Amino acid sequence: MKKRKTTLRQSIIINNLITIIIPIILFGLFSVQVYISNYADATASKNKIIADTLKDQFSTILQEPLNLLSLTEDELLTLETLPPDYMNIYLNNIVKNYNYVINIEVIDDTGKVLYTGLNWDANINANRTGESFFKFLSNSDQTTYWSSPYISPATDELTLHISKKNNRNHYITVYINLHTLSQASLDFTKSFDDDLDIAITDEHGIYISHSDITKVYMRLFEPEIKRIQEMTFSSDSYQVIDYPDTKYVVSSSLMPKTGWYIIVFQPFSTTFAFIYADSSLVIGCNHRCLYCHGLCNNLCT
Repeated sequence: MKKRKTTLRQSIIINNLITIIIPIILFGLFSVQVYISNYADATASKNKIIADTLKDQFSTILQEPLNLLSLTEDELLTLETLPPDYMNIYLNNIVKNYNYVINIEVIDDTGKVLYTGLNWDANINANRTGESFFKFLSNSDQTTYWSSPYISPATDELTLHISKKNNRNHYITVYINLHTLSQASLDFTKSFDDDLDIAITDEHGIYISHSDITKVYMRLFEPEIKRIQEMTFSSDSYQVIDYPDTKYVVSSSLMPKTGWYIIVFQPFSTTFAFIYADSSLVIGCNHRCLYCHGLCNNLCT
């Protein structure tokens, strides 16, 4: 069977189509890759900003208990000119005026409670030598101690205590209800996309705050904490991590003072859904161009 001869007009049309089609295909594929990369970076940057903003917010919240310790330390210097019960009343007013403060105590260098904001009869002269803050500060040159979060047997609430040792070897200790922090993170999350989730873990990966509050009270671990820690200390602003239920784009930020991690989760499917819709459109156009290219080749045969 003889091949049809290509006319000059057909040759010009075919050459023009090929000249146009190949650049369109290459440009389309290149644009899709650049678009996906830029959008991924923009999304990760946004989530990293959220994590950093929440870190700064919590750092400000946690600065207030440190200020209370400093104010208490200043009050201790004036005790000689004040009534005997002044310090207990002063500490009790702190407990009443700050809803996140469970109690605040002053302990001497033997571990006995000198002053307390609550239950004076029960707590005065109580022995605190077995507490982690006393063991640490009495054998260290450091003057401030942050405990790991724990469930308080007295309140059944997630609790943190901060202790400061002054130059008279008094240990001023404030006990904080972390439910306030947890609620703050949940309220903060509501101001963003519905599919965004934020969690806070301690340095070991145990949840301090999570939208599923049972994970906090059951003291559960973030299963990918090692990977998240590595990401936090690297130049990567995000990681795509597969969890049993779904795949997430994850960003994080570290609170240096406490060693806590602020973790932002966004489902991979919703993060990149419209990217793939747009890229499919571009690829579809490229396929149509290839189809036209095939028709042109048929004109030559």
